Amino acid sequence: MPNNPQAKKKSGGIFYTLYRKVRFLQSRGTLFHKIPRKYRMKTRRKNKRAFRRFFFLVRIPTLVRWRHISRKEERKVTGAKGRFHSLLPEDLQSHKAAPVYKQPVKTQTSGTWRKLRFLLRRKSLFRTQKKEPARVKPSITRSQIRRRQLRFLFNTGKLFRIDRKVVATRFRKRYGYLGTYDYMAVILNSTAMFIIAYVIIWFFQDISSVLAAKTFNISSIVYYWDIDFFIRGDDWSKDSVTVVFGAPVLTAFIIMIFSLVIYSNMLMESWKIKLLVLWLLLHSISQLFGEIISGAILMRGVGWVMAFMLYTDTLKLVIIIMMVIVMILIGVFITRFLLLSGGIFFTNLDQSSRKPFMMSQIFLPFIIGTFAIFFIKQPRLTPFELLIDASMMLVLLPAMMRAEYSPNVFFDEEPRVIKIYWFWILIAFVSLLGFRILLRHGVII
Repeated sequence: MPNNPQAKKKSGGIFYTLYRKVRFLQSRGTLFHKIPRKYRMKTRRKNKRAFRRFFFLVRIPTLVRWRHISRKEERKVTGAKGRFHSLLPEDLQSHKAAPVYKQPVKTQTSGTWRKLRFLLRRKSLFRTQKKEPARVKPSITRSQIRRRQLRFLFNTGKLFRIDRKVVATRFRKRYGYLGTYDYMAVILNSTAMFIIAYVIIWFFQDISSVLAAKTFNISSIVYYWDIDFFIRGDDWSKDSVTVVFGAPVLTAFIIMIFSLVIYSNMLMESWKIKLLVLWLLLHSISQLFGEIISGAILMRGVGWVMAFMLYTDTLKLVIIIMMVIVMILIGVFITRFLLLSGGIFFTNLDQSSRKPFMMSQIFLPFIIGTFAIFFIKQPRLTPFELLIDASMMLVLLPAMMRAEYSPNVFFDEEPRVIKIYWFWILIAFVSLLGFRILLRHGVII
């Protein structure tokens, strides 16, 4: 083997590296000697194999005293870049004698030693960390799945097919109470009151408009769908338009105030007339605010007053938005009044009976009564009246939604007998039929 170390390294390779390690262990005196028992760590028998692996990994110099020198000093002496030197020179002089193991001094320990000790105490030094399986991204998205489902239903002809059994089962589960006698009686009685209240409101509004026209010597003819004034368009003045077309709105406002006061005084009573007063209040609200909304949109009724007042389109839009907001707020605050009308037929309204009550006494009578009025006014139904009558929905929908979260309502414990009031139904039918027959050809006033 050549004497030049570079030549040895080039010629030997791996064997030369092994040779240097053996020479280092022999010079230190630890080539054929075991570590004394007193320097071994106390472990349990079951961890004996683990500790053998641990001491195999841990280098011997970490168990002896270290000498900390500065980086600058170490570079001058050894040229190394580390912060710690290896064994002291006086320790290396005794490599030929028996191995000497010195007690570790409590100085700054190595970071590697602390990590290994921590892992050893947690028994996770030789434990492999379980890797979570990687999440496989779906090949298709939810929208693509829905498209495929719709395409499958369309190709099989089931997309627009209605399963009657499923629909009937769900309807019976949600609205089966409507087929009972009690709720059917409530629906019929409330619908009759709805129609009677509408005829009363319509009568007073038309009479006020005709009387206001008489103050300006304007004759008129009243039909069941409209009022015709015998006057030319150029003869209308600002005052006459304001009085004649503003009178129905003012009349609805007066009826609303009177019905609100009367209904407030009979809240806890179980009189049948209370339901009529409640529908008068709701009709007056829709005729007041609904006519302002439809008049601003269609230029009919009170819309002519806005036109003669030279209102701009922006101002009309602001008025429409304000009226819509007001009607929604009225529906929110009037919920208590609607629930208190249940004292006519029920002794209490709990969570399970509030929704059936609101459906049978408020919402369904409004739907049935509105369609009955639309049918009577055919074929002369105008969009102006259609929009006014439908505007009550802005009041009822917020009230229906808030009623589901309202507290329970309790009335007196007197037993109620729910029955159909045929007298009120007969009055409603006669008034609606007379409204159509008597005013079919018009009445001149």
